[in-house]
Amino acid sequence: SNSSSSGSQGDTQQPGDAGSLDGSLNSTSSVGSGLGDSGMKWSLAGRKMLVAPKVDDKSQKTGTVVININVDKNGNVISATGPGRGSTTSDNGLLSKAKAAALAAKFNPSPTGTEIQKGTISFTFIVK
Repeated sequence: SNSSSSGSQGDTQQPGDAGSLDGSLNSTSSVGSGLGDSGMKWSLAGRKMLVAPKVDDKSQKTGTVVININVDKNGNVISATGPGRGSTTSDNGLLSKAKAAALAAKFNPSPTGTEIQKGTISFTFIVK
């Protein structure tokens, strides 16, 4: 993490602060996880995805939909809203598929973590 004289935090040499994995205003971490070329990545501090959601999309529409998720201590996604920051489309069809898929994801339990942990799952839709 780089700190410049302007007070910005992050590793991109861009102005402003890098994002936080868990939604904490005080976090300095800006790394996340993903599943290679599956078209999906997630950001949830200290948690692993145990069940990766499947998206069945034959719409031929393209774009990235970022879904804001709330995950309970047991690793269940209990809410999914979007399009979140970083989305490149607000197409209702892609948005509803991404929300449904996000709700089907499962993360490892965090018994000592916060009651509700905030994160994101990003889905990139491409023409196949």
